Amino acid sequence: EDFLEIVDVLPRRFPLLVGSGEFRSQGKAGNQLGALRFARGHYLQMMDSNMGAFLGEACKVPFILRRFLPHSSDRVNVSARIIGFRECIFTEQHGLVGSIMASSEWTFGTICQRFLSGLGVRMHYGHPDFLDGFWASNRGSLSKASPAINLSEDIFAGFNVMMRGEQSKHVDTLTWEKGRE
Repeated sequence: EDFLEIVDVLPRRFPLLVGSGEFRSQGKAGNQLGALRFARGHYLQMMDSNMGAFLGEACKVPFILRRFLPHSSDRVNVSARIIGFRECIFTEQHGLVGSIMASSEWTFGTICQRFLSGLGVRMHYGHPDFLDGFWASNRGSLSKASPAINLSEDIFAGFNVMMRGEQSKHVDTLTWEKGRE
């Protein structure tokens, strides 16, 4: 039998960059920026390929999107730039890794985000949050990639909202599914 033996693992000296010439960036942020050019409508939602929702959850989306605007208002007075909600890790029962990922999602994605939302400083940490599409397209996209410092490129959208004195909300009435290995 042929097998591969890992002898040593070296840290990455140069971060992975996608593109050519002066137009090089991290893959995800570059993909989102490219997709933003083709987005239509007022609201955006970024999803991974391992995410989904039940039909009942999808029927709630129009009611959640109404929370972007105050009652009987136009697009000038937007009450939130990001509306976030929790993910349900449906692979929780499939093994130890799924169980750990479900626990971490419950801790960070639900409990911490609820608390931060009450303080008015809830951060966008990725999907499946809804974003104000017009706002995102005029603020340099959703994710900000930095080849030097990049723990979570998605959180910069939340920083952008907070530093501009705008709101990011969390709702508990909606849940999307996510599979984690």
